[in-house]
Amino acid sequence: SIAAKNASQQAALRTEVEQLRSQVQQMREEKEQDLLKETGKQSQDAVIRRLDNERQYLKSQLASEVTHKSELQAAFSQCQQQLNDVQKQWKNDVETLKDLNIQATHTFADKEQKYLQLQSQLDSEVKRCQTQNRELKEGFMKMRDQVRMEQLALENANAQHRRLQEAFEEAQADITRFR
Repeated sequence: SIAAKNASQQAALRTEVEQLRSQVQQMREEKEQDLLKETGKQSQDAVIRRLDNERQYLKSQLASEVTHKSELQAAFSQCQQQLNDVQKQWKNDVETLKDLNIQATHTFADKEQKYLQLQSQLDSEVKRCQTQNRELKEGFMKMRDQVRMEQLALENANAQHRRLQEAFEEAQADITRFR
């Protein structure tokens, strides 16, 4: 019965080996589960760290955006104020230019009226001078013609006087000869 004993020991050893294999398998599975849990925990920790980093980044971005929005709002308000100031100044300038234009128009109208009056006076004076000039020319021409006629009459009278003088001198000479 050594063989039976050996067979029983072998069977017991086989059973024990099977139990040990089963335990090893179970331990491997537990280890894998522990590893999976550990890996899952590490993965979760990594996700949590990543999410926390993203949260910090987004918080920083939000603070930056809020600051930027505040700066933009201040710049917008300043630009709006400048625009209002420029519009007020523009309206004032337009009113001033309108007033200056009205004043210039009145001044121009007054000067044009004075010019037209002076032009009318000048035209009248020119016509008067032209009439006077024409009358003077006509008077001069009549006077010249009269002077020429008088010169001609004087020359004729002088010529007749010479002839009479010559006739008188001849008559005196004849008288002297007859005596």
